[in-house]
Amino acid sequence: MYEYRSVLAPIILALIEEKRAIGFKYESAEKGLKKLDLYFLEHGIKVQALPREIVEDFVSVKPNETLNNRCKRIADIRELARYMNSHGYSAYLYPSLPHRNYSSSFIPYIFTNEELTAFFKAVDSDEAESAIKYSVIFRILYSTGMRIGEVLSLTYGDINFNQGTFFIRQGKKNKDRMIPVDKSMIEILHNYIDQHRKGIQKEDHVFVSPHHDSLKHNAVYDAFRKYLWKAGIPHAGRSKGPQLHSFRHTFCVHKMRNWVLEGRSLNALFPYICTYMGHSDTRSTEYYTRLTADLFPDIRDRCENYLFGELMEESENG
Repeated sequence: MYEYRSVLAPIILALIEEKRAIGFKYESAEKGLKKLDLYFLEHGIKVQALPREIVEDFVSVKPNETLNNRCKRIADIRELARYMNSHGYSAYLYPSLPHRNYSSSFIPYIFTNEELTAFFKAVDSDEAESAIKYSVIFRILYSTGMRIGEVLSLTYGDINFNQGTFFIRQGKKNKDRMIPVDKSMIEILHNYIDQHRKGIQKEDHVFVSPHHDSLKHNAVYDAFRKYLWKAGIPHAGRSKGPQLHSFRHTFCVHKMRNWVLEGRSLNALFPYICTYMGHSDTRSTEYYTRLTADLFPDIRDRCENYLFGELMEESENG
């Protein structure tokens, strides 16, 4: 690990320790915060704070810098500012860049409640033997926000039926994590295994092909397209219509919407959803926050208050 030497060193180290305690490897941000530590050393800054002028100078566009690198720098200092504010330090929260400033122009598909109802009705009405398996897979995707690769890699030993958790091994960027699963989903999965996977061993995959080898992504995708058609949900091609990953996008947006409607704090729950989703940094999760605000105007102010922090407070106070 880099040896932090600025006045911010103990704060940065405490943040890294906290992140790793809840499951983040936090390697990319650790390197990013090294730049901030060097900035404080080079400028002879002796105060344990993040004043606005320092933050704005640190995140300003550098010569020949890619947009992606600047976005990472902003995400790192925003995370540190949140941590400092929550622990009594003074720190300016630089606003998250609007989504058009990010390198990807992809706009995820978010299922409506009506579409989800129609989709699962189409699956459940299918009398094919494989439909039961796909019914469980699609429900796991929507109720947990897991990636399809993570679901297909799930083994019997990764499920703790008593505690209601899944252990996800070697997820994206080789990150392990454990997630809580809704009780009703655990019961559905337990019934499926009891009735259709008798004799399963701890190391066996839960979902297999008719030949009992690993179930392939393409097989799930083909079933997904079939049930979209039966449900009357249009699909304009692999890059344009709903994808299997759309269940993950929908899960995250619906979760944030529900939290806001319940009056819960996005600031307090943000680290939880980052860890739960297996995001390597905050930018992906912040994107979902912006998307939630765009899709549900009635809760936009509370979402934007999280994204823009002090800027909104300053504008409201004149």
